[in-house]
Amino acid sequence: MGTFNDIDANFTIDARGDLSILEDSEAISQSMRNILYTRVGLRPGTGQRKFGTPTDKYYFAPIVQYTAQRLGEEILNALEIYEPRITIESVESIMDLNNRAFEIDIYYRVNSAKSKVEVFRTIITQL
Repeated sequence: MGTFNDIDANFTIDARGDLSILEDSEAISQSMRNILYTRVGLRPGTGQRKFGTPTDKYYFAPIVQYTAQRLGEEILNALEIYEPRITIESVESIMDLNNRAFEIDIYYRVNSAKSKVEVFRTIITQL
């Protein structure tokens, strides 16, 4: 077993017939996806009303540097609050005018001994 474990959110079954377990960087990547793709307010009954990232408020925002910067700050804030297993080195939000999207690169370190910088990449597409 790794240092960090989580059940695979896809509910895949392993060779023993149990739910698959994600370890270390896979578990953290899944957690980061959950934080980024959960709209704030979707978990009201869990005591985590503010859990998630308010990316939905950028769906119709202009694709300009200011919007990219604000989106990156929102992502940074959410991950710093809800994913204590990592330290964010930087968040880069790059405008993709042709596809009406923002390409997001999150550079982070796992909070364990001698952790190297890892990259989590996602795309936030406008409607």
